[in-house]
Amino acid sequence: GIMLALGLPIIVCISKIDRATEEGRLEVRDQVSKLLKKVGRVPLLIRDRNDIELVIDKMNTVVPIIETSSVTLHGYDHLYDLLSMLPSRTKSLDQPFMLYIDRVYNIEGVGSVVSGSIMQGKLRAGSDLLIGPDPKGVFRPVKARSIEMHYARVAEAEAGYIVGIAIRGISHEEIRRGMVLCDVSFAPRAVWSFKADLLILTHPTRVASGYEPVLHCHTISHTVKLTLIDKEYLKPGEQGEVIMEFKYSPWLIREGDKFVIREGRTKGIGQVTKILRYA
Repeated sequence: GIMLALGLPIIVCISKIDRATEEGRLEVRDQVSKLLKKVGRVPLLIRDRNDIELVIDKMNTVVPIIETSSVTLHGYDHLYDLLSMLPSRTKSLDQPFMLYIDRVYNIEGVGSVVSGSIMQGKLRAGSDLLIGPDPKGVFRPVKARSIEMHYARVAEAEAGYIVGIAIRGISHEEIRRGMVLCDVSFAPRAVWSFKADLLILTHPTRVASGYEPVLHCHTISHTVKLTLIDKEYLKPGEQGEVIMEFKYSPWLIREGDKFVIREGRTKGIGQVTKILRYA
């Protein structure tokens, strides 16, 4: 449900077909097809390259189904062809460098190292950067000592690459997952509260003002407090405008960012529409 709501392309792989009977394969294929049709998607079993060429431009409505086996490698050629033909995301290379930190390391002889996927721009080793926000919303100056990609040191990396960056000027104990590493010209500002459009996917009853789920956006995972604007409550399947406020510390979030909320059996997705209060 979350993948569909966020508009992500979906590929279904049915594995271990070398161990299944023909009756079993047909039963699983039928169950998957019925599930996809319930959410408004058209299932298509991939049999040859013609099917791949047919579906590649219709991934927003059609879901390819590929039967695979890791023993016989059946279906692997179709899967590789389909993945290689998916359109690449547009890279924002002309914008200031920015990366959301996914992991933090303390490597002997190197010091603090952070890793993540570059969201925009380019980074060169030796660049002066900012890292933050800390719990008070402050961004600190640091320097990129070196860059690694696929276990090899590189002089430069750009948007779309997953990299590890050794930085000088901050202890690894002061770095949190969800922080941003960015060029000084990016001029980052931490955010306390924002307005968003929210769709509740699942909930045992209903969501009302004061509800406190965990928001997941980029690599940020933090408790937020909801205030409904145009409705008294939201039931599963309903959408509404809300105000969200980070409970314990501010984070860098921007208008247009998509997010997921979770708490127990509750799931919802949304998009930031307006920043209300900066740190």
